Amino acid sequence: MSDTGTAIGNLKFYINSMQSYNSYVVRVGMDKETMKFNLYSGIVNWDAPPIIGVDENSKKGWNFNLGGHYVIAYAVSSDKKYFMISDPWAGYVGQAEKRDLKISVDDLYTGYIAVQIGYLF
Repeated sequence: MSDTGTAIGNLKFYINSMQSYNSYVVRVGMDKETMKFNLYSGIVNWDAPPIIGVDENSKKGWNFNLGGHYVIAYAVSSDKKYFMISDPWAGYVGQAEKRDLKISVDDLYTGYIAVQIGYLF
């Protein structure tokens, strides 16, 4: 795990201080089924897009190669096999066409478990 960037606890504190609609919680080291259920619940039940820390690898379905990076899960298929991800890095590097990505739950979990920096939902 990198010691640079924003820690998930600080991210949670900031987001919760800026809104009162949904109180985000942190999860780290969850198994795939728990992660999938929590992300689905955040999107479908609470209308609160989860933020998830991942290791992006273009050989594993991602648009970029970035370790320890946060993305937003904003949609999910009804069978929970795919998530739509928005990656803020795309705007930062001027590649807006790569902002949105449909990724399998397997590839999402692989990226999540590789860095162990958690998710908010």
